[in-house]
Amino acid sequence: MHISEKKINRMSRQIAEALMKDTTIRKMADQAAMEAEIKAVIVADIKQEEVIEEKARKLLEAHSNMISMNGMDYQELLRKAIRQIAREEHFIL
Repeated sequence: MHISEKKINRMSRQIAEALMKDTTIRKMADQAAMEAEIKAVIVADIKQEEVIEEKARKLLEAHSNMISMNGMDYQELLRKAIRQIAREEHFIL
């Protein structure tokens, strides 16, 4: 999944702004630092999703003959493979 840098920055800012409304958090955190940390988490999550999707594609590629011979829906198999790999890696999509 590709999300633009601009969108990631906007999401990070919105999350940080929402968190900063809590007075306890506001006393303990700097909004800019919080935004940077949130952005890092979002980017890491996106990268992990990409790794999982690539593993799923490779898995299906290894079975492409069987998939085409049986007329299976590649997109549906890809979604199922991604969910299965994510579950095995304890990653929440």
